Amino acid sequence: RVPALRAAGAEVVVVLAHAGIDPAATAPGAENAALAVAEVEGVDALVAGHTHLAFPGPDHAAARAVDPAAGRLNGRPATMPGAGGRALGVIELALVRDGGRWRVDGGHGRLVRPGAASGEAAGDLALAARLAPAQSAALARIRRPAGESRVALHTHFAALGRAPAVQAVAEAQRLWLAEAVAGTEWAGLPVLSAAAPFRAGGRAGPAHFTDIPAGPLQARHLDDLYPFPNALRAVVVTGADLRRWLARSAAAFARIAPGARDAPLLAPGARAYTLDMIAGVTAEIDLAAPPEDPARLRRVLRHGREVAPEARFLMATNSHRLAAGAAPAEAVVPLPRPVTNRETLDALAARGPLDPPSEPAFAFAPMPGTTAILATAPGARAHLADIAPFAPEDLGTDAEGFLRLRLHL
Repeated sequence: RVPALRAAGAEVVVVLAHAGIDPAATAPGAENAALAVAEVEGVDALVAGHTHLAFPGPDHAAARAVDPAAGRLNGRPATMPGAGGRALGVIELALVRDGGRWRVDGGHGRLVRPGAASGEAAGDLALAARLAPAQSAALARIRRPAGESRVALHTHFAALGRAPAVQAVAEAQRLWLAEAVAGTEWAGLPVLSAAAPFRAGGRAGPAHFTDIPAGPLQARHLDDLYPFPNALRAVVVTGADLRRWLARSAAAFARIAPGARDAPLLAPGARAYTLDMIAGVTAEIDLAAPPEDPARLRRVLRHGREVAPEARFLMATNSHRLAAGAAPAEAVVPLPRPVTNRETLDALAARGPLDPPSEPAFAFAPMPGTTAILATAPGARAHLADIAPFAPEDLGTDAEGFLRLRLHL
């Protein structure tokens, strides 16, 4: 498409790519292919994204075609300003006039942090005045009353299968889907619902957790529970499919030897958004087994009974999870109308106060004499009663600001 843009008269081509920076991402269809995009002939500059990391800066080491000091990818000026407004990406291009057209003759990318002393600060007041009407409208929308919750909705213990915020989303999807298939050929199938925590720490830091107090809800709270415009999807799964689905979540945990002391609970590089919690079943995970061992997922229970491999269910999930290959295309069930996952949450809040199921989505096989460390938000201290079976011990905060909890497995 770049040649077509040039042919149409574009003199400078800047690509906005929802892709991260990964030198190893060389295969066709790679997810974090910003380097490959920057290598395309005719691209002058690039704005990358997706991974919530920052570029230029220390988030990316210098490597082939990656210059984290000058802000260049494959020699092209580039920036990736993180997420959530944490920085402003600035690309400066040197332009020269060549044969009646502009040509890029160098440049670099950089980041400007909020509150940083820089030349950009001079126009802040004028810009704020111009944006004031839009800001007021946005605040009015997110402060709109949206219901009530009987319990605190948080993700502090998502890695322990105890996350009311996630369980509320799963319950919203489950109820909407159960009503949507009433009277159809799928009405007789038990309805399950998969949801994962979107805000549960990780590289975004200790402030990146959902923590909504019990009481009145505003629209911004529902935005926090489900911040993405994913579409609801329904798929038919068997008990065997269900085990494979849950095994992907179980792989996020580190292998812990029986009797180990203060072992990290999560595997290096594990991402909380892979921890699907499936409303309607409970999984038991053996942390002593290797992540790739099918025996790591000991049992999958529904109403206290083991789920048979041939059992059939209707699973509510989201379009992003299916795009990642969670289920085959032929298993997808058509819905009566398009609906986003967030809309199902709105519908649940309109029914009455939110009160998600309190049963954990998964549990660990007992490991007497073994302890593990969970890194969570300092705000988790107010909710330690939620994980009383682990006899949590407060070990204080680490250098990044995460609260370290010792858990007795």
